[in-house]
Amino acid sequence: MTVYKYFIKIGLKNKWAVFSYTIIFFILAIINGSSGAEREASFNETKLNIGITDNSHSDLSKGLKDYLGKKQSDYYYF
Repeated sequence: MTVYKYFIKIGLKNKWAVFSYTIIFFILAIINGSSGAEREASFNETKLNIGITDNSHSDLSKGLKDYLGKKQSDYYYF
């Protein structure tokens, strides 16, 4: 309880600084939140040329190879 009491005492002593930082935080949060819709519309999926080396020949690695074959334009199997 002692720590909480001194925390509140310091907070009340510096209430204008705490209040101004809170206002600045909310202003920046609103600015960042309003510009988020524009960035989501500009996403484009990019197909890459990748190389795969399958040393284990397990079901998991074969499944990954099949999945990447569907999603990527060209992949090379080593």
